[in-house]
Amino acid sequence: MAEKFNFEPGDFFSKEINSQIKEGEIAARIFAQHCDLYEASDIEGNNILLSFSGKLKKEITNPALKPIVGDWVIAYADGNINRIKKVLPRISVVKRIWKEKREQILAVNCSLILIANSADKTFSISRLKKYAALAENSGLPYEIILTKKDLSLNSDDIVKNTEFEFKKTPFLINCLDESDAKKLFSALKPKETSLLLGPSGCGKSTLINTLCSDYIMKTSAVREKDFKGRHTTTVRRIVPIPNGHFITDIPGIKLIEESVPDSIGIFSLIEEIALKCRFSDCRHDSEPGCAVKEAVEKGEISAQIYDSWIKHLKKGG
Repeated sequence: MAEKFNFEPGDFFSKEINSQIKEGEIAARIFAQHCDLYEASDIEGNNILLSFSGKLKKEITNPALKPIVGDWVIAYADGNINRIKKVLPRISVVKRIWKEKREQILAVNCSLILIANSADKTFSISRLKKYAALAENSGLPYEIILTKKDLSLNSDDIVKNTEFEFKKTPFLINCLDESDAKKLFSALKPKETSLLLGPSGCGKSTLINTLCSDYIMKTSAVREKDFKGRHTTTVRRIVPIPNGHFITDIPGIKLIEESVPDSIGIFSLIEEIALKCRFSDCRHDSEPGCAVKEAVEKGEISAQIYDSWIKHLKKGG
């Protein structure tokens, strides 16, 4: 825990802390999560370890209410570790519908969402729409970051298409280029926290490393045969940026779910995958080399969405 955080609670959390904290207790913000063990920074900027109190574990019956990266909490010392006594109310929640229609909280207490997507041959407007819908459903503004411009053969067209669809100019960058990456500073306000979203392998960890001059995030090279970067982030964490901003980094979202209506691209995403099937007349049932069935088996498409899409095809959709 070598990072130095200087979280400022602001008016809302200052009032919550002052009204709920008792003598000897600690107010802190969680910046990293490892299962039920948390790293946090207290009001004075000291890094501390946190765990659940037995009482809080019993009180929390809804997983969505468990402490998560970005939460402000009240804790107390218990030997060599601090126990979380209470999670303070959240000012924003980014969530999606997960397996079996369960809510999954992605991040809390953010003021901006950064949507990263590769500008190489894997670029997809429909995928961008999925993430944009996630941001809009959370009530938060968003910025679009088109990465890997060094691998793009038609970046001008991609930028124009993105501007047309979203009515905003995206950031087009090479994540390895420091001057490119720091263009984002214009959107990243000091003392505020954003959430960085995007599919695995689009360069999120590389971008954070470059912004922070080779911070600590592990990265993986792009596979030349399919232009896919390997997934690297395995834990949620907040990263302090040199200009005083904080970025929440989470594992890449892979599963296509019904949290986003099809009208903005769910079936379109599956149709893109279907283009990779071995046979052009593939029925996506039991044929060998079916890319769609393979995606279902890997968990990249939920069985529920797959069944809905098959019904859609049979109806002549």
